[in-house]
Amino acid sequence: GVEAETLACGTGSVASALIGYLQGQKKIEPTDGASIRVVTKSGEVLEVSFDLDLDDKGRPAITNVWLKGSGKVICKGEYYY
Repeated sequence: GVEAETLACGTGSVASALIGYLQGQKKIEPTDGASIRVVTKSGEVLEVSFDLDLDDKGRPAITNVWLKGSGKVICKGEYYY
């Protein structure tokens, strides 16, 4: 539900990393543990790792996607019901 890029946009970082990886390959070959780093709007570097295979029609099939970066508490609160 966010309308624009956040300072460490995980969804956009993963999508960008996967597309960038695929476009940067001259030939798509199965790979386990591929990894690419993405610099976010905040300047933080996130690491996206994944496995790449080919489906029965020779198209890329990406599985086991992981996003690695720091986590920070940005606020605290209490909710009373």
